[in-house]
Amino acid sequence: MAFVSVNASSSGNALNTLLSTAEICPGDAPSYAACKAVYEFHPVGQKMAETPIRIAQSQAREIAVPGSPEDLVRDAFLKEWLRIGANRHIANTMKLARIYGIASVALLVDVEKTD
Repeated sequence: MAFVSVNASSSGNALNTLLSTAEICPGDAPSYAACKAVYEFHPVGQKMAETPIRIAQSQAREIAVPGSPEDLVRDAFLKEWLRIGANRHIANTMKLARIYGIASVALLVDVEKTD
């Protein structure tokens, strides 16, 4: 195990957070600040969080709606999917979950009460 001493350094606060973070082992629950520092300042932090999501979303989806006018339903679904930017929302939610350990997304309907 290495020891790093930072005295009167001009390094930023986030770098100090990353350097002074306790060792992260499998099964540990690292702090929010430590997770954010790893994502922002580790050389491969962003790649570790985002690459699996990009790979998964690069694959074509097969959409089937049995018992319906399939082509019309599929086309309408895909048109709405693109209109609302569903891929972006899913990618952002999954990225946040990989960075911080938890994330959620909610679907609200204009005419329904949220309670």
